[in-house]
Amino acid sequence: MDNDVNALTLGEWTFGQARGLRHVAMVAVGTSIGGGLILNGALVRGDRGYGGEVGHTTVDLDGPDCVCGSRGCVKVYASGADIARQARSLLRADRTSILLELVGGDPNRIDAPQVFAAAAQGDPVAVTVVARAAQALGAGVGNLINLYNPELILLGGSVMEAGEILMEPVVRWARFYAFEAAFDRTRIVRSTLSKESSVQGAAALFLYERSRGRLG
Repeated sequence: MDNDVNALTLGEWTFGQARGLRHVAMVAVGTSIGGGLILNGALVRGDRGYGGEVGHTTVDLDGPDCVCGSRGCVKVYASGADIARQARSLLRADRTSILLELVGGDPNRIDAPQVFAAAAQGDPVAVTVVARAAQALGAGVGNLINLYNPELILLGGSVMEAGEILMEPVVRWARFYAFEAAFDRTRIVRSTLSKESSVQGAAALFLYERSRGRLG
């Protein structure tokens, strides 16, 4: 019916923390990174449905290749799959990381939650990866603020379940990259919805389309 993150954005706008607002952005950080935008009370899809794809905005001109065909996207640093990939890469040079203990010595078993768990214990490899992810995601959020000046930015998805170890530096970097006056008027919060809330998002999508006369 629509992009899943668009549905989640509408879910928050219809039933959740964004209710009653006119300018809202959602960033869903999971296996990949998706985005949703509501501006002037309307969902932004763009000409071909690519509106709001903050995960594929460039934050490093010489960064790694991305599946979208570009390079240095927010996604290649901050998605769950790429957090694990970066940790595996760094482990080639550092075999003392406690990450190896967490996965029984098999780097192929590393996932994002394990990286955050190791970072919480001060592991240098994990701390480096989380710091990169936070800066890239913070830059993406800062770009959203500068481009669209939303009232609220919601950060959701499985990666954001890491909590303050990621949320705090993301907000700090967003402040660094955004216009100060715009940042000060933008609330950045974790979404109350998850991928499991897709039914609620689909219901919000139906209500949204019907309100605009596009459904019988």
